[in-house]
Amino acid sequence: MDNDSKRENSFYPSHSDVYIPWTIESQLRAYASHPQATERHEILWYSWKQIKRWLSQMLEYTLASFPAYSLHNETHCQAILHNIECLLGEPEIRKLSATNCFVILVSVYLHDIGMVITYSDRQDMIQSASFSELIDELRNSPNSVLQQAAAELQEVNYDFSKEPDEKARMKKLYEKKLKVFDSMSLILGEQQRKLHAEISEQRIKKWIDSPSKLQAGFELTQIPMRIFYRAAVCARIHGDSDFTLLEKCPQKDGGYAHDWYHPRFIAALLIIGDGLDLDNDRFHPFMEEYSGADFITETTVVHVNKHRSIQTLQISPRRIEISADCQTAEALRTLCNEIHWLENFLKNCNYSWNEIAPDNFSGSLPNIFLNPIRLNGTEIPAEMVTTRFAISQEKAFSLLQGSRIYNNHFTFLRELIQNACDAVKLQYWEDYSSSTLAGNTCSAEPQKANASIALSKYPIFIYLSVKKQKRGSASELSDITSEDLKNIEKLKESYKFGVLLEVQDFGIGISKNDIKEIAKVGTSHARQKNFIQKMPPWLRPTGHFGVGLQSLFLVCNSFKCITKTRSGECYDMTFHSRMNQDGYINVVPHPGIDSNGNVIPYGSCFSVFVEETFKESHEINMDGWAGIDPYRPDYEKLRSLRRSVELMLQLESAVDDFLGEMLFPICTYRYPLDSSLELLELVPDSDVFLTRSLFDVPQKQASSSAKAVHLKKRSDANALPPSCWLYSSSLEKGPLSGVLENGSAYLLDTDKAQLRIWSQEAQTFFICGSQRIQDLTHKQNLQSLNSKQKSSKVKTRLFIKGLFICDCSDSWISNTFIQFIDVKSDALNPYLQMNRDGLTAEGSQYLTNTLLPLLTETLRIVLAQISQDTVDKLELCKQDVIRKICDECALNLPESDSFREQKLAVIKLKLEGQDLLDYCRVLSREKLMEATKKQKSCDDLDKLLSFYLSENPLFNPDFLHDLLKDIPATSNQQSSEDVPSLSERFYQTMLERIRQIFIGQPDNFAIDFLFGVFQKVLCVQDTLSNTNPKEPESSQLYMLQDAAFSVQQMAFLCAMALLEVGQIQDPLHDDNSNGCVRPSKDKPCIWAHLNNQMENIIKSINKFFESNTTFPLGDASKIWHEYACIPTLSWDALSKIRWDSISGIFNSNRHFASFSTRVSSNSKWRHMLVEISQNAWDLFEESPKTEDLCNTHWHRLNQWCQSLVEQLVNAQDVSPSGRENTAGRRKNEDTDELWDSTVIRWMVHSIPSVALASDARGMNRLNVLSVRAKSTIFKDSRMINLLLDRLKHSSEDHPVERIQLLTLDGLSALNIKDSVSSNITSIIRGCVSAENKKNRMLVAFGSSLPQAITLSTANKGAIDKDSTDGTSNNSHITSVYQLFDVLKEPYRTGDSDFLPKEAQYILNVCDRISTQAEPFFKNANTDIDDALWNRIVHVHQCFLSEGGNSSYASTDIRCQKSPDKKQLLKSMQTAYEGILTDAGRSQQNAEEQDSYPKWSDVEFLSDPEKFFNTVILQIFSYGVFPSQPKGFFLPVRSAVSQNFIYYDNFQAYNDEIAKILKGINYLHYSAADDYENTFVKAVLNWWKSEIWSKDFCSTALLHERAAELRVPISEEDLERNYLRQIEFFIRSTVSDVPSAVSQFNLERWASVPSKKKLF
Repeated sequence: MDNDSKRENSFYPSHSDVYIPWTIESQLRAYASHPQATERHEILWYSWKQIKRWLSQMLEYTLASFPAYSLHNETHCQAILHNIECLLGEPEIRKLSATNCFVILVSVYLHDIGMVITYSDRQDMIQSASFSELIDELRNSPNSVLQQAAAELQEVNYDFSKEPDEKARMKKLYEKKLKVFDSMSLILGEQQRKLHAEISEQRIKKWIDSPSKLQAGFELTQIPMRIFYRAAVCARIHGDSDFTLLEKCPQKDGGYAHDWYHPRFIAALLIIGDGLDLDNDRFHPFMEEYSGADFITETTVVHVNKHRSIQTLQISPRRIEISADCQTAEALRTLCNEIHWLENFLKNCNYSWNEIAPDNFSGSLPNIFLNPIRLNGTEIPAEMVTTRFAISQEKAFSLLQGSRIYNNHFTFLRELIQNACDAVKLQYWEDYSSSTLAGNTCSAEPQKANASIALSKYPIFIYLSVKKQKRGSASELSDITSEDLKNIEKLKESYKFGVLLEVQDFGIGISKNDIKEIAKVGTSHARQKNFIQKMPPWLRPTGHFGVGLQSLFLVCNSFKCITKTRSGECYDMTFHSRMNQDGYINVVPHPGIDSNGNVIPYGSCFSVFVEETFKESHEINMDGWAGIDPYRPDYEKLRSLRRSVELMLQLESAVDDFLGEMLFPICTYRYPLDSSLELLELVPDSDVFLTRSLFDVPQKQASSSAKAVHLKKRSDANALPPSCWLYSSSLEKGPLSGVLENGSAYLLDTDKAQLRIWSQEAQTFFICGSQRIQDLTHKQNLQSLNSKQKSSKVKTRLFIKGLFICDCSDSWISNTFIQFIDVKSDALNPYLQMNRDGLTAEGSQYLTNTLLPLLTETLRIVLAQISQDTVDKLELCKQDVIRKICDECALNLPESDSFREQKLAVIKLKLEGQDLLDYCRVLSREKLMEATKKQKSCDDLDKLLSFYLSENPLFNPDFLHDLLKDIPATSNQQSSEDVPSLSERFYQTMLERIRQIFIGQPDNFAIDFLFGVFQKVLCVQDTLSNTNPKEPESSQLYMLQDAAFSVQQMAFLCAMALLEVGQIQDPLHDDNSNGCVRPSKDKPCIWAHLNNQMENIIKSINKFFESNTTFPLGDASKIWHEYACIPTLSWDALSKIRWDSISGIFNSNRHFASFSTRVSSNSKWRHMLVEISQNAWDLFEESPKTEDLCNTHWHRLNQWCQSLVEQLVNAQDVSPSGRENTAGRRKNEDTDELWDSTVIRWMVHSIPSVALASDARGMNRLNVLSVRAKSTIFKDSRMINLLLDRLKHSSEDHPVERIQLLTLDGLSALNIKDSVSSNITSIIRGCVSAENKKNRMLVAFGSSLPQAITLSTANKGAIDKDSTDGTSNNSHITSVYQLFDVLKEPYRTGDSDFLPKEAQYILNVCDRISTQAEPFFKNANTDIDDALWNRIVHVHQCFLSEGGNSSYASTDIRCQKSPDKKQLLKSMQTAYEGILTDAGRSQQNAEEQDSYPKWSDVEFLSDPEKFFNTVILQIFSYGVFPSQPKGFFLPVRSAVSQNFIYYDNFQAYNDEIAKILKGINYLHYSAADDYENTFVKAVLNWWKSEIWSKDFCSTALLHERAAELRVPISEEDLERNYLRQIEFFIRSTVSDVPSAVSQFNLERWASVPSKKKLF
């Protein structure tokens, strides 16, 4: 070792040959070792050594926190110090004070301490809202590595079912968990890196302030903590590119060693030294091996290439020179951008060098040169590297102001309101947060927040006043006086008339920093981002400003704002457009006192003058029109004033139109015109005076649910009502309102027939009603009731954070019950168009697929909750009523009665036996009758509701007498003759007491709902009472129209609620007994009950109109029916129009189908509602268990559907094509209007269908409707064939291979999840509801066959000739749709090699049955059977020879000696049919068969010759049987019986007839189905072996795709269901084709009694 040591030392150069650069650390050490050094110099040095040691150790953890980033450990700190030292040079380093040296060293080592992610950092980050936002942002990041990492973290469902065993599954799980670990590390680093400078500052200050060993490390140095605070600020500043942040540091401060130090100088050196760490060693050499290539982001790769490309890096006090040769354009661009930024920073520092550097420093910072720069060896000019598209600021402002990006004329008003709302929200949350710290709990629910601090205390005021403005001076505004109008023409030369619009909020105000943000058009509230993130979603501001304020420049060149913050800042600001003074914002400090000496309130007041020329024309907007006579002599003089007033009113109306459900009060106030305008005569001697009242135009009638508060005087602002229904203190207690457990709430507004709902989950207000369906918001032309006006269709209005965005397309909002949506969260903000007047395509998809299902779910839960709560209250009411009635009865039963308790128990039992809804009906009736007694206007109401009020299930006399029969009438009866009167008196007394018991019960939802209806019925009554029956005035008819419409609105509201609850599976998640899911006697559905009540109410009014002969109502009756009734047909009277209410249609005991028809595919569909029978409905409710029963059930449904469609098509007198004689049509109303009902059209699209049927052309359709959707839908054969036709054309037009369809009846096991990949095309034929569309199945075959096939048939030429696509049997079939077409021919002919023998057996059986059923008919039309004919001739001759002459000999062909053979045979066939018919009737009482007969069940004649001989004898009147009377029948002579066998035993003969009847029954009712089933089964077996087993699709459906099923089933069951699906398509394909059995058609035998009928 000594030799080695000597050998090493021998190579050391002498000290005189070595130059060791002087460093900052050397300078600090020199101070400590100087002979004149003080103790403080030594403390600085030794403290640095200690701090350096533990900071170096801590910085080593940056590699663990950021393995795929550049180094931020001690090597990075050393590189920065090296760069600073090169930058300063030795002469300047030697001028550094000891404290300067210390702070530079400490700041460098502390500046990246925020890159160390501690355990608490990780815990805090994953709990923060910003982390969740980052994950969501990264899911759409262009950086694929970060995008994949975010996806890994959000994945929650792992499916390892394909792995062979548990061990393999666990390996896959571990692999996933490892990816999650790496992804979490990467994203945590991404989150921390963005804020690391800020975290460094916070961490250092925390170390200083909190008791920890790190704090002790600082304190033990005895160096003042203020110096470390400055170092923390320097660390914070290095992470921001804003040069002005250097001002946060003082230029100099007192040091520790009797010197000065310079924080600003130190911060600048740190930034420059950090930016110059560009050398090749910035990344760890083993980074890729440690992190893995999959977790190195594209950005990191660019920076790696950037550092590796550095070829020259020279740093000196006078010049910084860099050269590079980059491998990629991205690395080159990144390098140039960084150098360009550093160059600008150096220039800014040099400009202010005297305010940065120590006083003893000379010179300045060096210039930086990037030369040369190359891309793969090719030199690139620096200015060309960063070239990109850009738009000048002036051009951008010009586009914003001049491109008319806004659709609404008054959009600027909406933007002002939005800014005011945002300011108020921020202030409210600041106040709320402060109160929370004082002890209140923070709640995410608006109603609870309002209970803590009322939101009504934060109003927004909109002031409108008519003013004149001096031209050229925006600030000179004044009132318009009488003197102005006298010289109006001259005045216009100097002044402009218009409206001063002021929007005053009491929000957070605008500070100096906010003004800077406003200047950056389109920026978000970045400064307050963390503060906003803590706010509940419903309260958060919109998030962007600047762009909206630009809309004000559409109406003016400048506007003003006076603002005041809670911190005391107060400014007077004037905003100028880019067209005027280059877009500057003039900001002047305001003293806080206005010109009248009033204190400026906190918040902001924006004011803008809108010229009268901005008014919308009357053709577009009638709001504000004063209707001043244009022939007034002063009309022209009033033009400017009149237009200004109209503009003011239009602005006020626009406020209403823009507002949704407001969280804060928004109030408008119109300043009155100047008092001098009263009684002003503008035209001398005209006797026409101007008054201010001339411009008092009434408010526009409200059409929205949330409007501004219109103040009549400014003092009204002191007592503002709550701005939102959600804040009502009675929300949880009121019968018509309630709050759900999850915070959602509801309120039924009976006045407007609307259900208002707040969805806590969706953070959205929405309103449900019938307005979109009824489409009757217009006022009809009552002078011509027979020609209806058509109104524009009402759409759902969409608001975001209380402000109108757009009317929703019907394709966005399929649920027509929802007519208003106000989204309070930020969910739709990313999808807003730039002008905020609509949604992007992605936004409409989000609205449809994400938001609407949430709202629908909330709606259904609310409706179910209402029903359940009402039932619970009714149950309490019932028990209370029973108890009180029993108490009343107990008072009348003497204590001495030994049966007293038994009698009371019987009474209680009888009362408990009554239905819960019976109590509800009595309760509503008695409360209504009690209310009518108190109102004179209700005196005649019982006439209008006589039918309804007559229903009283609890108080009918029989029940009451039976209830009270065991109670003595009185205990003091005087005589027997007094008993009847006393009993009646007792009965009436008890009746009245019971009534009072009901009247005293508390109200519930059902009661208040019906009371709302009664109020509307009362309006109908009032209108009728005040209407002249002979000549009703238009105003009276308008009132009746409104009254009738309001009653219908409540009926629709109830019906639509019933429709919604019908789709609920388990609304309350924990209670399957809810009456909306499973109605029962004890748990009824209140909505069904209310619907029935509405039906009876409307029916009662209808009866009033029908029976009122003494009071002819004329047009009034028409109006009532127009709004209360819907045209329908009935299955048993298809030629007569009936009028039903919507409530009657939704009655659970009635069932309807909609029939839709059109002339051609280009024509409009017309619809009619048809009531179907209960038997037909029961058929749809059947659930057959076996395959045979399923096939039979399918045939029965198919026949019923097709039969009804044909009947409806043939009902010409009510169809649109035949307008001859419509029974039940209104006077002068043509059938087009009957078939054009908006309501029926809505039903077709919105009510679930259980069946779809069609005619062959598809021009006539049938939807069987049901309030409750099924998991499948029945389609008749014609509908399925239309679907196959659509599939065929889709495959021809587009390469559509795999498809999904609505799930067919019987295949519910094939229902797939909603998440099935969208690349499987969904094809729907026929109009169905959204609920139907949720049930879809994958099709078991693709468009192409797995391999070409040839279908072999015996009748080879037939396919060539008749095949629909011209495919011959010798050609290859490649498409499944070709195959379906080819199957039709063998089905028609029965010729095919793959058909089983069973099919031929069926045809043979049919042939024999036909021969036995029509022996004479067939011989009469074909070659005569000689044997049969000879026997007929023989009997005929005997008949003639034995005196077979009758009184009808001239007409009886039997009596003719030479009859025509065919005529004789036809006559005999007719007689034979009579024999069979009589025999069939006598056998009708026999037991019916359980199922249709099969071909194998058919029996044939034992001896045909013997049987037909017997028939021939009977036809010729021979007495064959001994029981036949001798006088009526000829005796069978020996001549006839010789060699002529026949049955002489009637029973044996009758048994043979039974065989024939059974055969006829089979052929007529079963043969076609039997043949079809056999054919389909044969084809299916062939398909299974030749197509299904060879198609890779089959394997995918049974394995990979099986996971997409809603309910897992076994592979065997799944295959059976898919084959069943194929069977449906095969069966439908051949069902409408005449089969081989059709040649044996026995339609002439339809009159023969059958053992089995269709129903």
